Amino acid sequence: MNTVLAATDLQSFSLAMIVGNILDPLTPGVIRRISGNILNQVCQPIIITDQKGKIALINSAFAKMTRLSVSDDAYDQFGFNELNFMDPNINKILDFGISVTDLRDSIFIKGDMKKIPAKISIFPVFGNNQLRLGSVCTVIDITSDVNYHALLQKSETILNAINIGVITLDQDLTITLINKNAEYSFNVGKKPFLGRPFRCLAEHLAGDWSYIVRSLEGNIEIKDYELVVGAKENQYYIINTHLLRNDLNEAYGTIVVFKNITHIKQIEMQLIRSEKLKVIGELAAGTAHEMRNPLTTVRGFVQIIKDKIMKMGINEFDSQMQMILSEIDRVNKIISDFLNLSKPHNRKRESLRLNDILNNVMFLLENEALRRRINIRKILDETIPPVNGDNDELEQVFLNIVNNAFQAMSVHGDFTIKTYMSTDRSNVIIDFIDTGDGIPEELLPKIFDPFFSTKNEGIGLGLAISNRIINDHCGELKVASKKGGGTTITILLPCGKN
Repeated sequence: MNTVLAATDLQSFSLAMIVGNILDPLTPGVIRRISGNILNQVCQPIIITDQKGKIALINSAFAKMTRLSVSDDAYDQFGFNELNFMDPNINKILDFGISVTDLRDSIFIKGDMKKIPAKISIFPVFGNNQLRLGSVCTVIDITSDVNYHALLQKSETILNAINIGVITLDQDLTITLINKNAEYSFNVGKKPFLGRPFRCLAEHLAGDWSYIVRSLEGNIEIKDYELVVGAKENQYYIINTHLLRNDLNEAYGTIVVFKNITHIKQIEMQLIRSEKLKVIGELAAGTAHEMRNPLTTVRGFVQIIKDKIMKMGINEFDSQMQMILSEIDRVNKIISDFLNLSKPHNRKRESLRLNDILNNVMFLLENEALRRRINIRKILDETIPPVNGDNDELEQVFLNIVNNAFQAMSVHGDFTIKTYMSTDRSNVIIDFIDTGDGIPEELLPKIFDPFFSTKNEGIGLGLAISNRIINDHCGELKVASKKGGGTTITILLPCGKN
């Protein structure tokens, strides 16, 4: 008899004949048994069903997988409609000679609640009268695949949960994974870069990634390489790479691990500044009084001489005398700045309304603004709560910042003061915005360093003192600026208790 097995990957005439012999009721019993024995030699688990979906036979491989016996009647109780992987309409599909492949389902194990994940394909078998005799089902145990994908998913979940950036690459340096931290840190989505060379991502990011790329291309592992990334605010990262190797010690991929250490860098810079302040304080404490005493004497005698000359009607030296007095006062101010920069203070903490302090500062500098033709704009939120602090110190900070802004604008410009609440309503924020020349981006990290100044006549202590005062008030002072684009100084101060 001629038997046709309608399957693309089961086209063996011998197997078609075996299945046909088993399903054809006209096949002699001896031939049917021989065909069944041959089927039992096949390593792949197989189920033979009749045209109604009733299981007619299972081979030894399937019996072993499910702990059934080939002679067990238990499997005979199941038809296609009772099998998990069978849809009620599958028989109709098979009647049209259409195979159903790559079904994903589970096979129960006899006497156990456990199920085996399996990939199942069903192929219709036709007799020479073109009527379907039944079907042959091949079953592949995909437990290892499922476990692998579950492990992969679990690993990806863990990688997305950690506070470290991770990027994995294959042996061709193609990106295979970007975790959540990496997406957030570099402000990129993973979809545009998955499956693309790492070089494409590096070219997209700010910072010099050339050393990283060269090392990856040379299969060279990187240890604790520090990289600065960022266009506006520099972000510091520590980069490490590790080659992934198989049992033969052959590299098949790379994992790139990076951690944001910006906060640590900021603490280091604060410690350096604090150390500088300590040295300055020790210097100031040891010399300030010794310097002030002779300066006071000199100033007193200069003033006496100036007054006597004026009484004598001699005016030609008046400007020189006044310059001497101004320079002595300037030296005195520098000495005071030294002392204010580092000496401990007995602060008078009180509830303060920042808007009142700012209004007073602007009143003091009103004539200076008129002289320089500077337009002042105040946007003060009257609903902001008080803060706890020292009135004199905060006034000193605001005066210093506004004076710096006026000097940056030289003649003519716009100056804005704005107060408002932070989004979480835990801080009061003050913005000082000028339209001056701005500060070059490469100089911004140094502006709080003692003795650093962008002005030729500056001594570089104003912002250092201001930063120390704001830090002592548990606040934060930030500067945003670019050359030719003006400067914005922002102060955050924690809200005080009413």
